[in-house]
Amino acid sequence: MTGKKSKYNNDLPTLEEFLNFLKDKADILQCIDESQFVKANSNQIKSTYSSKNNQTQMHLAVDKTIQCNYCKHDHTIYKRPEFLALPVDTRILKVKGLKLCENCLRAGHDKNNCKLNPCNICKRGKHNTLLHKDFNQAPSSNQVIGTQSNSLNMLVRPNFPGTASNSQVNLNIGDSHKVLLSTIVCQVLYNQGQFHPCRALLDCGAQSNLITEKCCKKVNIELLPTNFSIIGINQTISQLNKKCTLEIFSNFNNYNCTFVFSCSDYYK
Repeated sequence: MTGKKSKYNNDLPTLEEFLNFLKDKADILQCIDESQFVKANSNQIKSTYSSKNNQTQMHLAVDKTIQCNYCKHDHTIYKRPEFLALPVDTRILKVKGLKLCENCLRAGHDKNNCKLNPCNICKRGKHNTLLHKDFNQAPSSNQVIGTQSNSLNMLVRPNFPGTASNSQVNLNIGDSHKVLLSTIVCQVLYNQGQFHPCRALLDCGAQSNLITEKCCKKVNIELLPTNFSIIGINQTISQLNKKCTLEIFSNFNNYNCTFVFSCSDYYK
């Protein structure tokens, strides 16, 4: 691999050009062992000194190319679609079979002597992010988002330089059984201009408006017959046969709105 000269002389490079420049330099550094710096001869490193402006120019040429250990083509193994499509356990066996470093997925050293950062997910194990055990683990069917587990989707970039691909990771946080909902105090209009303060529970996941029968009796609102079914937690079906229309006002400004509520006698 030989360093490329930039074709831009006076103009500032774009962000994409600058990132490509950094990527090329990172790939070069990954290909060079420390021994190559020590054993570099005069044909590899040429230093010229100018007495006029006291500047030193260094030219470095490296004839080592990147080769995929999976298919023997000129790219890294973590860019090979067939390797990325393998399950994590199969990837680990493949890396061990090819005698690659389990941390950077390159040949020539083991993970104990690798200088790259460890896994981006657990931050502890000396293994590559693509070899993390929970890398492609999907949530189980009996997990409920928001009640039994929280599902967090992240875009994690594998911990090797020079890659531009992102990988989808699913992180599951178990034993989370609590959901925090906000409450407000609003004013309910009833009986020709009279107001009654009521406390409301805001649930952004709800698809219907509910009101207790006790609240309806306090504001003396007229209840109309209806036939309405709601499905709650664990697919529990509740049948409601009363509804009402209420006008809600804010305590802080002139905002108001009208809602149709289904009356529930669960809380009396």
